[in-house]
Amino acid sequence: MPPYTEAHPNCRLFITHGGLMSQHEVLHAGVPVVAIPFFGDQKYKDNAEMISRIVRDQPMSPIDSAVYWIEYVLRHRDTQHLRPASAVQPWYQLWLLDVVAAVLVFICLTFLILYKIIKWFVNSLRGRPIPKVHNE
Repeated sequence: MPPYTEAHPNCRLFITHGGLMSQHEVLHAGVPVVAIPFFGDQKYKDNAEMISRIVRDQPMSPIDSAVYWIEYVLRHRDTQHLRPASAVQPWYQLWLLDVVAAVLVFICLTFLILYKIIKWFVNSLRGRPIPKVHNE
């Protein structure tokens, strides 16, 4: 593969079909990109329309939702029940350090047990006399 060359100094915009190598070139050149999918495996439009339908499928308009929640907070002065549980968790639980520690202890114990079993097995094989074959 030839060495990567610098982009042309007059390159101000990159127009692509969105392929992998084109993305690499865009990242290397550091210029804005306009991606227009041409091929069947790049179904951006179908996905964009599906996500748009999902986002727009709401029981009320965004302004009605904002009005509802403002009135809700005014009706219920104490809104502590709306705070996420992470607001009162200790930092080591928030960062899941207790879970990481438990997993690491489990992995270390598993490897220690496997090491002891393999060591015992190898030592038991070494301790056995090798049977002699008698040729008659």
